[in-house]
Amino acid sequence: MQFHSPKYGNQQDMKTANATGLFAHIRARGQVTRKELEAETGLSWGAVSNLTAGLLEAGYITEQKADSPVGNSGNDSPTGTGTAGRIPTVLCAAAAPHCVLGLDINRSGFSGVVMNYRNEILAQANARATAAADCTNLDGMLHDVIRFARHMQTLVPPGYHPTAAGIAMQGIVDAENGISVSMPECRGWRDVPLSHHVETVLGIPVRLAHDPDCLLIACNPSPSLRDAVLLRLDCGIGMAVMTDGHLHTRPGIYEIGHIPIKEDGAECVCGKRGCLEAYASETGLMRQTGLPFDVLCGRARAGDEGAKAAFSRAADALAHAASYACSLLCVRNLILCGSMLRAKDLFLDAFFARLNVVSRGDAPHVVVTEDGNAAVGAAMLASELSVKI
Repeated sequence: MQFHSPKYGNQQDMKTANATGLFAHIRARGQVTRKELEAETGLSWGAVSNLTAGLLEAGYITEQKADSPVGNSGNDSPTGTGTAGRIPTVLCAAAAPHCVLGLDINRSGFSGVVMNYRNEILAQANARATAAADCTNLDGMLHDVIRFARHMQTLVPPGYHPTAAGIAMQGIVDAENGISVSMPECRGWRDVPLSHHVETVLGIPVRLAHDPDCLLIACNPSPSLRDAVLLRLDCGIGMAVMTDGHLHTRPGIYEIGHIPIKEDGAECVCGKRGCLEAYASETGLMRQTGLPFDVLCGRARAGDEGAKAAFSRAADALAHAASYACSLLCVRNLILCGSMLRAKDLFLDAFFARLNVVSRGDAPHVVVTEDGNAAVGAAMLASELSVKI
């Protein structure tokens, strides 16, 4: 990981940016020596020493002996000299007292986590088990988001204090400016400065991100995975893309749920016809059949031909969209997650079969996970906001 060197307004800005990058690198590595940080980040030995000293003093990282001794090459000194078998000093993220909040704002309800800097969950909440959010209008939705943010703050364990919060948001998101540009089905929800609203309530920095991006951060099955397309299948369909280890972000990018797959097809919640989401999401399936999703699943499992056909159409549409996306982006890894996977027995086999046909035997490698938690990814992204040395 080599740091980039954009133009900074002053030395403090540069110091904060380098400290943030170094902290992220330490968290990603788990345990790392200063000498390794120098080699892996491109920062000088003096910069690494000064920045890690600041991170240690602020309580962001801790210092300890490594799990096993190493020879000269692992010695934590600017020269790399020392005696064989020396146990080096390693740096790792601190387990306390700092923590971050993560919120997932979804049409089907909200969920949230409180996490420390080691990505360990200290507390969590799931509003989906009780009731869906009021996404019928701007005022109702914003009220529910603020109330949930306050609730998450009350879950912070004694002895910890939150330093930042992250929000995973559906719809079109301007992550750079903290603006929720639009949200499907929510009347009047346009260009809402959501980060500002929640910052005002919580009193800590807030980072807004598109929910599929947060899921890709949280669901990444391996630190070595550098290229992937993620599809979130639930009330809608979200997509995130990572190449060379970097997320692709921009307002409105990769809205795969609203690509047209059938001319003059079924009406979508966005007002257009024939969108992928109209055929292959929970909302789309319910609108097609007029049945609640769980009722539709029950009928399909009982052998109802109409219900089974709806899932067959969903599998076919998803296979085409996934194949096209992976081919277009030259990505070989596909991650599927989302609440719709509770019905995976009704469409996944057909999806894999169609994906292989559509991809002409060169289908991407697929990882299916039901453990995806956008709130976790939001908290992980938000931790970068907390560094102040």
